[in-house]
Amino acid sequence: MSWSLRILFGLTLIITMMVRDARADILTLDDGNAQVVMDTASQVGVSTWSVDGQDQLAKQWYWLRISGAGPEISLDTLNLAGTQVSNNDLDPGNDRLRVRYDETDFEVLLDFSLTGGLPGSGVSSMSQTFRIKNTSDDTFDIDFFSYMDFNLEQQPGGQTVQITGTPGNTATQTFVFNQDQVQMIGTPAPNRFTVGLNGPGTPLLDALNDASNTHLDNQVGPTGIGDAYTAFQWSQRIKPGQSFLIGLDLSLDVQNPIPEPATVTILGLAGLALGSRRGRRNTHSARKNQ
Repeated sequence: MSWSLRILFGLTLIITMMVRDARADILTLDDGNAQVVMDTASQVGVSTWSVDGQDQLAKQWYWLRISGAGPEISLDTLNLAGTQVSNNDLDPGNDRLRVRYDETDFEVLLDFSLTGGLPGSGVSSMSQTFRIKNTSDDTFDIDFFSYMDFNLEQQPGGQTVQITGTPGNTATQTFVFNQDQVQMIGTPAPNRFTVGLNGPGTPLLDALNDASNTHLDNQVGPTGIGDAYTAFQWSQRIKPGQSFLIGLDLSLDVQNPIPEPATVTILGLAGLALGSRRGRRNTHSARKNQ
């Protein structure tokens, strides 16, 4: 091999490795008719949940706060200690994902399992488990948040969501045009929760990312019709060496055709009008100092 070819080969290998490293934080799960994509190193977070080739998820991500000190922090700002994808059934593709974040006083483990349906069934489910472990010598309080924004049938508008259960642990979001649904069940039941509509802006995301403590305001809905979101908040005191375990079960049932864009626009405008009236009466997040 000539020197020029060796240099070209070496450069190609280096570039390939750089591209691979740049994508190392993007993890993908596949099972049956479903695919999930997650970015572990940014608030893009869980950005795709595709069922039968159609993405149903706009965004899901997580925040936490230790001992109520200061604002909550996005999980991607923690030290990423390791990731693992694996295949736990006889179907092709990796269907389980584990991600661990380590800090000086605590660690957070995310464990996801994706279950797809038969091609064309329009159904899929995903179980998510979060373990927060106290690795320090002191007891502390933890607040853990899961933010969920689904765009059923890839439509940001035409969505409504409400909380049910006693205590409230189940959120059901519906695409009102054809009753497609996603259900979100928290175990144990979250201590606090909220549902609302984005637009204009993203009020709850802004609250989770600002410099103040955020406590969800226990709005149960149903919301108006528009770009719906849901959030759960778990609070727990954890002793040294102990862990707090959270379960979140998500299920999609999307089997009907996408409506005409004009119909979605009309539904979205109606929802914005209703949501605007409600928004003037309710606050999407309650501050600790209020």
